[in-house]
Amino acid sequence: MCACSSDRPQFLLAGDSSDIPFIQATLRRTPVDAYGQVYIEVATSLQIRRIDEPQGSR
Repeated sequence: MCACSSDRPQFLLAGDSSDIPFIQATLRRTPVDAYGQVYIEVATSLQIRRIDEPQGSR
């Protein structure tokens, strides 16, 4: 269940490790008040990277 107001932009991003640059670029353009989830599929633990939260997010 989304605990956010329907007035806030909402998004869902999903991809694999090759999509990380696109996902990071998209997150940088996401409004501060947006609510969303990101899912990234990786083949091995070596592909896991930290993706910083957009500035101003909670």
